Amino acid sequence: MPCDLPPRCAACTARDMALCDGLGGAELAAVHDIGRRRRLSAGQAFGWSGDPASHCANLVSGVLKVSREEADGGVQIVGLLYPGNFVGTLFAEHCGDTIAALSDADLCV
Repeated sequence: MPCDLPPRCAACTARDMALCDGLGGAELAAVHDIGRRRRLSAGQAFGWSGDPASHCANLVSGVLKVSREEADGGVQIVGLLYPGNFVGTLFAEHCGDTIAALSDADLCV
């Protein structure tokens, strides 16, 4: 692992599985400079369906569930996200689904 990586990125256990894996040292440093770490407690939402889609992230640790409200008012779990998965939808105006932590989670936003 190159020594020119930001320390947080060099220590990241999900980096080799995430979007960051394809980035070189300078590119990773640029992403690191605009990113921040966010921790979610179990049950806390990353985004609610219908809210503005203002952020995205790589999941570093924990498990997130993606759920969707059905026309009849029921809720359907449509996905689970694990470390290394990308969270959110790029270039969308609004969140299509609710994303919430099933366990304590750490994200690189």
